Amino acid sequence: MKIFYYLSSYISHLTAGLEYLECLRALGHDTRGNIAEGADAPASLRMLSENDDLCHFARQADTVILHDDPLNFENIFAALPFLEKKRCIAFVPWENELLSPLFIPFLQRVNEVWTCSEFSLAAIAPHVHRCALLPHLVRRAGKADLPWYRAWLSERGAQDDFIFLSVLDAVNPRKNLRGLLTAFSMLHRHTRKPVRLLVKQYRVDLDVGSVAGVLNLPETLPAERMAALYAGCGAYVSAHHAEGWGLGLSSAMAYGKPVIATAYSGNMQFMNERNSILIPYVTAPVSEEMIARIPLFTADMRWAEPDMDALVEAMRRAAEGRLPPDLPAHAVEITRTYGPKRIRARLQELLNKRM
Repeated sequence: MKIFYYLSSYISHLTAGLEYLECLRALGHDTRGNIAEGADAPASLRMLSENDDLCHFARQADTVILHDDPLNFENIFAALPFLEKKRCIAFVPWENELLSPLFIPFLQRVNEVWTCSEFSLAAIAPHVHRCALLPHLVRRAGKADLPWYRAWLSERGAQDDFIFLSVLDAVNPRKNLRGLLTAFSMLHRHTRKPVRLLVKQYRVDLDVGSVAGVLNLPETLPAERMAALYAGCGAYVSAHHAEGWGLGLSSAMAYGKPVIATAYSGNMQFMNERNSILIPYVTAPVSEEMIARIPLFTADMRWAEPDMDALVEAMRRAAEGRLPPDLPAHAVEITRTYGPKRIRARLQELLNKRM
C-alpha cells in the first residue's frame, strides 16, 4: 500500500508518529511523509507544497494519515486539495471526556479517526464517521547515555540523591506542574531522605528554581540522553489532571521504573495497581486558567484533582524503597503489550478495514 503520512512537529505527535512510520515501513508499505529520514523536524506545509516529488507521491497514495492538531486540517486541505479524494485518516489524541466542539467539523472532514486510548475513543467516536483504537508503541528509546546523566547530576551535587523525574509541557495547566511542585515541597520538608525532582520541560522554560530540591532541564536532548533520564531516575511522577495517553509515563515504565500518577484518563490504558502507583482523585471543573490558555477546553468539562496527601505518601514510599518489589517487572511488561509486533499487527488490521 502507498501511504502518505503528514506529521506535526509538536513533540508528542512527532515522537509517536515516527514510531508509527517505522511500523508502516516494517510492514512493507511504501510510506513517505513530510519528514525525511534522519531529519530533526517535519517540513512545514509551505515547504511540502513546494516539493513536487513529495506532492506527486501524495497524489498517488492510496491512504493519507494526518497526525496533527485538527485545527490545522483546514490549512492542510487548502494546500493539498487532492486529499479530499483520498482515504484520509486522522490520528488524534484527546484529553477530556467531552470532545472539544472546535474539533468536530474538522474531524468530520476525514474518513476515519484513530486515537491512542479508550478514554480518547469514548470522547471522539460519537462525533465522527468512524473511530478506532491504535495504542502508542512503547519500547526503550535506545542506549542510555548514563555517564552524561551521572555527570549532570554530579555538577549539581545530586549524584547520591533519589531522583523523581517528570517530563512535561510546564505551561500547560493540564499537566499540573503546580500541584507536583506543591507535593514535592511537602515531601522535601518531611523526609530525611535526600530527594530531588528533575523537571524536564519542553516548549517553554518555566522558572521552577524557587522550589528547594528541584532540578530544571529545559534543553532539547538527543534520544540517548532522554533515555538516560528514564533509565537513571528512581521514579517517575505525574500529578496530571488528564492525559490522552501519557508518553512520559509509558516511557518510564518501559525502563521498569516505578511510575506514580493520577489514576484517571488515557494513562489507565496501560497503568494498573500491579504495574504502577495510582493516585486517587476527585473530579472537578476544568480551571479557568486552562480555558483561557487553551480554548479547546470549555466550562462544562471536568478533569481530575489528584489527592495530594496520597501523592506525597506515594513519593515518600518510593524514596524510602517501600514499593512492591515485583513492581518493576510488571511495569516493563508494557513493552510486550504495546511492543512493535503488536502495534504493527494493529496498524495492518486497521488499514485492511475499508469503509
